[in-house]
Amino acid sequence: MASGSFCCILLLLLPAPAHAGGPGPVLINRPFVTIWNIPTENCAENKMLGLLPYYTSEGLPATWDIKKSEELTLQLGKTLRPDGYWGFYGFPDCYNDNFDSLPYTGTCPMVEQQRNAELGWLWESSRALYPSIYLPTRLNGTNKVLAYVRHRVAEAFAVFNGSIPVLPYSQIAFNCTVNFLSQEDLINTIGESAAQGTAGIVLWGSHIYSSSKEMCLRLKDYVEGPLGHYIVNVTASAELCSQSLCSGQGRCVRRENKLGFLHLDPFRFAIDLQAGKPWVVAQSLEAIDDTIRLAKEFSCQCYNKWQGPRCDTQGFTE
Repeated sequence: MASGSFCCILLLLLPAPAHAGGPGPVLINRPFVTIWNIPTENCAENKMLGLLPYYTSEGLPATWDIKKSEELTLQLGKTLRPDGYWGFYGFPDCYNDNFDSLPYTGTCPMVEQQRNAELGWLWESSRALYPSIYLPTRLNGTNKVLAYVRHRVAEAFAVFNGSIPVLPYSQIAFNCTVNFLSQEDLINTIGESAAQGTAGIVLWGSHIYSSSKEMCLRLKDYVEGPLGHYIVNVTASAELCSQSLCSGQGRCVRRENKLGFLHLDPFRFAIDLQAGKPWVVAQSLEAIDDTIRLAKEFSCQCYNKWQGPRCDTQGFTE
């Protein structure tokens, strides 16, 4: 990210349904959700919000007041749709795409961490953070995906201390391709996001997924197979962890220096494909063993108005 510049950004809103009386459709008091946002019709819009710096007719550099502009944009959005989760796609960014460095650690450059810290006004004006974890094509077949994603998601928590929802934007294939993610890549994107305590993940895509009958059938097989099964696994595991550790009033967050994922034990759970929608059924469940295992790897991030190690005490913390 060049000094003095600011990338083009897309304002994103997750609106509450018209019939909903509460604050939003999916994020409140839910351990982990997956939002399918792949378009089904041609609808594209691209707006340049400005370049920094620009030059006056006298040739003098001038800085456009992007802070005021974006604060007013967010304020307008909140006024029009007060129950929406307003934020900016792709921010905060980590700029950890120095894939040729040896070894590649995935950490965000210090200068970018400092710049994100200076954007505190933007995070304070937002109601959710939407970092991008789209996978560049050159990561396909490498062992760098987890490091790349881990630090991009972690940076979103670092800038605002987890006090507003974080929903990474992801894709079901490597960027600008139809090479669907492998099981390992799903773990390193969806699974890593859930383990860090994100409120969910947004799966974005393009019209290429519906460009032909063959492509539609490929997509169907992937959604009903590897992708759908893994989403069910993580969602159910996050719910189980929430109920077991956090009294159902918080979501599980991986402890520092731990490497665990929110995955169901395959020897105790299975996916029921005959149900109205694929879901899991317990084959056997030893609550004490599962709780002990989860407690070693995860702690609780309480929902609003709940507090305590197990989120079982009502309070007024945000």
